Amino acid sequence: MKKVVLVLGMLLGMSLLLTTPAQAVYIVDTGQPSVGVGHVLDSSQWLAAEFTLTQNYTLTDIQGFMYTANTPGTAGVAIYSDGGDVPGTEIYSDAFYIYAGESWQGLSGLTWNLEANTYWVSFEVRPEHTFYGSMADGSPPSPLGNEAIKSTYNNGPGVWVGDDNLDLGIRIQGSVIPEPSSMLLLGSGIVSMAAALRRRKGSKKV
Repeated sequence: MKKVVLVLGMLLGMSLLLTTPAQAVYIVDTGQPSVGVGHVLDSSQWLAAEFTLTQNYTLTDIQGFMYTANTPGTAGVAIYSDGGDVPGTEIYSDAFYIYAGESWQGLSGLTWNLEANTYWVSFEVRPEHTFYGSMADGSPPSPLGNEAIKSTYNNGPGVWVGDDNLDLGIRIQGSVIPEPSSMLLLGSGIVSMAAALRRRKGSKKV
């Protein structure tokens, strides 16, 4: 009986391990830019950068290094598919409040699931948002390679244009999503072991 309880306890522990969310890790971390005032971020200009996932992830935190010398307020973060040298189709978006000063600010507690692929993260001030400030630049330690800007300054068209010199400070955290095949295999093993234990217990009865 003790052996049965021990094995069942091990099986339960394995099951809990599978269902417990993995610890979030940095997927993207450019490091902090060395210069404060950088590229304007307001209703007339949005800023984006490309990143690649080598595994399936649940994004949990997205932050940009902000510089607020004008108007603290709400802004947005969006994830887009890859449109080549610019963002493609929007996948996720949400708003957050940017406080005064110079610091990392953004969204936390996200559950945005993404498959292994290339994406764009964008910092935006949509019509319903109120922020007017900038994102610091100045060659962060590990800048992202491809970046883009969407601007209506000087009566521009307001479309995304590649600009690899933005040097935005960006951090993205997330946890790996287990492969369905691995979950199915281990789940089948647990069921088989439990069935074998039941058969063994039943065979001892006379």
